[in-house]
Amino acid sequence: MKSGTWKAGDLSASSLKMWGDCPRKWFYNYKRKIRGGDRDFFLMGNVFDEVLFEEFRHDIGQDIDPIIDLAADELRHRMITSETLLRGEGVANSPVLNPETLEFEGRKFTEEEIRATIRDFRIWSRGLLTAVQQGQDGHGNIVNLPGIADMQVECTYPMEIDGKSIRLRGYCDILHTDGSVTDIKMASAWAPIMWTHGRVLSELQWLIYSLALNTTTFRYLVVDKLKQGRWPKQEAAAPSVRTITSKVLPRDVQNLTDMVTQFVRSTDYTTLGADNKGVFPPKPKYGGVQNALGRKTDEMKLTQNNFCQQLCDYKPLCFKECFSGDSRMQ
Repeated sequence: MKSGTWKAGDLSASSLKMWGDCPRKWFYNYKRKIRGGDRDFFLMGNVFDEVLFEEFRHDIGQDIDPIIDLAADELRHRMITSETLLRGEGVANSPVLNPETLEFEGRKFTEEEIRATIRDFRIWSRGLLTAVQQGQDGHGNIVNLPGIADMQVECTYPMEIDGKSIRLRGYCDILHTDGSVTDIKMASAWAPIMWTHGRVLSELQWLIYSLALNTTTFRYLVVDKLKQGRWPKQEAAAPSVRTITSKVLPRDVQNLTDMVTQFVRSTDYTTLGADNKGVFPPKPKYGGVQNALGRKTDEMKLTQNNFCQQLCDYKPLCFKECFSGDSRMQ
């Protein structure tokens, strides 16, 4: 179970991954502490781990309907009570950061959106729990997990970089009786970002947790959120439930060490101050004039929208500060 407090020098896999993807994004999030808006799939993923599977794992053979009802009620509560502004009318229907006020401009989830999200959540949840109970999902994928020893287990891996003490920390979803580790991912089935072993190698969570718990075997339990129908009226379909296993090799550890070394040297991380010490260049990812769904739109023809297509709440601010946005805004 979760315990302990975070200290200066503690670093999560998600923080390090964000820095690797874009140092400027990390700067806005961790140095300037500008909190991004919530999204339905973030809230759904948290409830999936913290409520649904946590209740299920105590007795895998139990009736799953009460568990799904409990998790759905919790998801509704979180969507209603979220304190951040949500899902503005900007690009990709995401929260829009005003670069002048540093406030997010958006709106709360509507009741219709909440109902649709919960409907989909129930279908995908049932698909996962049924697959674990039966050892196979509805698409023929084998789902065979070892016995569960504990969940939300604290993982800490200490490192010394240039005389500075760093602790890589986090909480693995499942620790098994055979010592292996599993993390659950509610994943998009969209081809460009679909989870494969190749994607695993670009992640950090599996490696950090494996080192912290002294195991060489880590698996992702991937729940592909399949949909049916045509956009924008798509609805959830029975998910594909897959396991992707990866073993830690010496080169993986060296890659992690190199990355943490570069991170510490460029961020002045152990100060944890909200100052500008460190170097935080932007790493924009251009994706053409199509939106996140692959459709060409007039909105995406504008430079301020298409200069970077990473999933990021800070693009308006980054465009203004790093790309002379006041002079290039279209």
